[in-house]
Amino acid sequence: SNKSVSIEGVTISSILRRTGPPSAPTVRTMWAIRVLVVADRLAGDLIAPRLSEHPDLVVIGRAGPDEAWAEKATRCGVGVVVLDLASSTANWATTVRELLDRDEQVRVVVIGDELNPGSASTAAGAGVTGWLPPGCTEAELVHAVLAVHQGDAVYPPGELAVVLAELRADVVRA
Repeated sequence: SNKSVSIEGVTISSILRRTGPPSAPTVRTMWAIRVLVVADRLAGDLIAPRLSEHPDLVVIGRAGPDEAWAEKATRCGVGVVVLDLASSTANWATTVRELLDRDEQVRVVVIGDELNPGSASTAAGAGVTGWLPPGCTEAELVHAVLAVHQGDAVYPPGELAVVLAELRADVVRA
């Protein structure tokens, strides 16, 4: 006899008729860029799901700005760290340097903070490959993550001019 398991009147066969058989794992799980979001809970709750919607990105976790996020990024083998400066601690640049000392392959995208107008220059000095202004769009953030993972640097043109001027000044001082 052909018996069907029923839970509260719903059978497995009726679910499969509506949804189809389970699909095979997608390429996304094998080749996606692994991302760690470093932000306070509110910002992380906004950023992580948006990044996860992109088929080439997998947010493997989140870390608060006071956590040992550089160690977590190294341990989890992330490709890109997204760091929100609005919820970050004062020593974020030092932590970025520590991360890059541990793993020079990881890339960092910083979302700037209105209260720290010089953060783009500080970020460049720390080795950050992508800097976005506060209030950047979801599309700009996704583009930055994809671009830095491919080896490009992402700084808005206005900020790039300031960063280059400060780097030149550093060279002259040295």
